[in-house]
Amino acid sequence: MAQSSFAESSIYSNEQTKRYFLEDPTYPLTFETIQYQAGETIITEETKCSAIRIIGSGIVMQSQNNECIDLIGKDTFLGIDSLFTLSKMNVTTYTALTPTIIYQITTQNFMKKITDRKESQLFLISLMRSGTINQLHHFAALNHATTNLALALTKLGEIIGETKDDTIYFPEGLSKKHIAEYLNISKTVMNNRWAKLIAQGTITNTENQIVLHTGNLDE
Repeated sequence: MAQSSFAESSIYSNEQTKRYFLEDPTYPLTFETIQYQAGETIITEETKCSAIRIIGSGIVMQSQNNECIDLIGKDTFLGIDSLFTLSKMNVTTYTALTPTIIYQITTQNFMKKITDRKESQLFLISLMRSGTINQLHHFAALNHATTNLALALTKLGEIIGETKDDTIYFPEGLSKKHIAEYLNISKTVMNNRWAKLIAQGTITNTENQIVLHTGNLDE
C-alpha cells in the first residue's frame, strides 16, 4: 500500500491534519460538505457520534448543559473526544455562531484510516494536544476576565482572530453576547466594561465585526 507523502513530525497543526484526512492522495477519504447558518446546531450532546466533522470556515460554540466550554474556528475537528468513550456518544453540543462550513467524514472511515496507517496516530495525538492548548487559553481568558477584559479578549483573539500589528480582528458575526458566554460574564457587567473599552478606544465595531486595539490594554 502506498504511504502518505506527509513528512514525519511529532506535532501537526490542525490545518496539516485536515489536509491529511481530506486531501491525502495515497489514502483518500470520502467526505460531505455541509453549510450551517448562524444559530443552527451541528452536534447535540448525548447523541451517537456517527461522523467526525472539521470546520472549514466559521465560528462554533462548544457547550455542555447549556454552558459555553469553548469558541472554536477553522480547521478544528469536532467529535474527537467521543472516540475515547465506551458509549461513543457526543459529550458536548456544537452550535454555529456564524455561517459555517463543515466537512464531514463517517466515524467508521475515519477510524479505519487510523487503524491502517500508523502515522495517523500522530495526527490524532496532535489534535488532542491542540484541544488541550485551546482549553488552557480559555482558562487564561477566564482568569483575566475578572480583572482585565481587554487582556481576556486578547487571549481569545489569539485563537480565533486575525492579528495585524497592534490590532486583532474578530470573525464577522461574533457578538459581544457570544464573548460574554465564553468568559462567563453577566450581561450587565459585560455591557458596563465593554462601554468603558469603547470609550478608551480599545474596542471598535466595524461592519458587524469586533476590532481590538492591543496597544492599550489597561482598563
